[in-house]
Amino acid sequence: MNGEVTLLDHVISQHGHKTVNLERLPGHLQKSKFDPPPTIEALQREIGRLRQELAYHEEARSSLMNLFNDTQKAYRIIHEALQTGFFQETPNNRFLSLYSEARKSEMWLKRALRHVSEQLAVSEVQLLNSYGISFDNTSIKDYTII
Repeated sequence: MNGEVTLLDHVISQHGHKTVNLERLPGHLQKSKFDPPPTIEALQREIGRLRQELAYHEEARSSLMNLFNDTQKAYRIIHEALQTGFFQETPNNRFLSLYSEARKSEMWLKRALRHVSEQLAVSEVQLLNSYGISFDNTSIKDYTII
């Protein structure tokens, strides 16, 4: 999202299409100087492609911002547990209180990571589909990371 060429850009390029990140590469910029002016139809297709790419980046940004907010919430849970745990009477109570809140924070982060992963995957599939690229990965076994 910061202008670097990504794996997604490579996949799109391998299927004969281009992205904004690829268009900014020096070789592409040099080549485009010698291309004939585009037709109105080509410009309309380009506008549609740019809209699809923009939608993908907006969805990715939104998903990542949600993850950031969820991470802040997990941090606050642990921070508050440490603050309140200090006032517990016994070390055992402190430990149990901190352990309970850490588990709550862990579950919160797992859910947030799973959710953002799913959202990004859907956004990538939609972008690839807009280029007419589809992958049949139903035969591949998914492994749970978290």
